[in-house]
Amino acid sequence: ETKLGDMPAARRAFSRGVALMPSNVHLAHAWAVEEQRAGNAGDARRLFEYALEQDAGDGLIYQAYALLEQQEGNMAAAERLLERGTEADPNNVYLWCACGVFETRRGNLEAACRMFEQATVLGPSHCPSFQAYAIALERSQRCDEAAGKFEQALRIDQRSVPTYQAYALMEARRGDHDKARGLFERGISVDPRHAPIFHAWATMEEQLGDYARARDLFNKGVEAAPSSVALLKSWASMELRLGHIDR
Repeated sequence: ETKLGDMPAARRAFSRGVALMPSNVHLAHAWAVEEQRAGNAGDARRLFEYALEQDAGDGLIYQAYALLEQQEGNMAAAERLLERGTEADPNNVYLWCACGVFETRRGNLEAACRMFEQATVLGPSHCPSFQAYAIALERSQRCDEAAGKFEQALRIDQRSVPTYQAYALMEARRGDHDKARGLFERGISVDPRHAPIFHAWATMEEQLGDYARARDLFNKGVEAAPSSVALLKSWASMELRLGHIDR
């Protein structure tokens, strides 16, 4: 029902399910997430609290609940929930990764790296943890270590386009534009319709003053992903800056 956009019907279905299976935390969790998506933060909170009353050891509930509080601007509440989650479910790689992302966004990079280290120890095959760890390391000016984590992420998942993109952007910031191009190319070979990687590469070339190459990449990106508003806007903005009003 939620996929069909009928939230009242979805709410009735969730309510019946919880009434029939009151200890089913997955139902309560899913309902909370849908209320969150619908903008009903108060209802989502009550459902997350109910789910934790049923199972206080489920790290994914703490993670989702903390995300709600982050979106609502309640950073202290989000921090408390993540701390409670890691205490209740200390072997949950996804939760430790979420903690690392939270600390990265707050600029607490040393703490973030400790949490990503824990995530990668617990989940040595979890590519997103290595990618996020690499980003935190780069922001800590530890670029060689970051490159190592990106390489580990790609050994785990050679088809992770976001990892190719993030790695390429780091190399571009380091001034190794040829290496960045190689990484962008590898990412596009994995998913030729991935608009963000075309956008990132085209933007790099524009910043380097290679407008012909940037234009070609914007064009290929729009052909591959014609619904990408971001690509179209950036391409149009470049042409306007160049005085090409009619392009």
